[in-house]
Amino acid sequence: MEIVMPRLGLTMTEGTLAQWLKQPGDAVAAGEILFLFESEKSTMEYEAPVDGVLGEILVAAGATVVCGTPVAVLETARGEEQVRRGGEESGVIIASSSHLLIASSIHQTIATPAAKRRARELGVDLATLAGRGPNGRVQLADVEQGARGQGGKGQG
Repeated sequence: MEIVMPRLGLTMTEGTLAQWLKQPGDAVAAGEILFLFESEKSTMEYEAPVDGVLGEILVAAGATVVCGTPVAVLETARGEEQVRRGGEESGVIIASSSHLLIASSIHQTIATPAAKRRARELGVDLATLAGRGPNGRVQLADVEQGARGQGGKGQG
């Protein structure tokens, strides 16, 4: 599966790969942070979309690349078609033997590390929450409110 530089918003055309947090050969679980990337306005985390092993890094830390450019290869156990869930803006994964491509329009939910941990503990889907932090970032309070059934995007 090729991991591509994500596009956040309509105006983002390129991003800078700030730091790799995993190395080739490392096993990664869906939701684990693979790398940090920068847009014009902020630094964000890129989460692994599926379980796998980081096979190859195609773009070194510090490089600026066009959105949609492959930055790494994530080896997955399954080669069959998968569909990423997470709302209207989520990317579509298209099968191609053992490599899968993720559409560059993939939507990453921005959340604080504490909010991500708590969401996993409570079984709350971050994509269903309305983030009230800077740039719509989901915060710990948003997760806890969502767990009580009060924080969905369609509510409030």
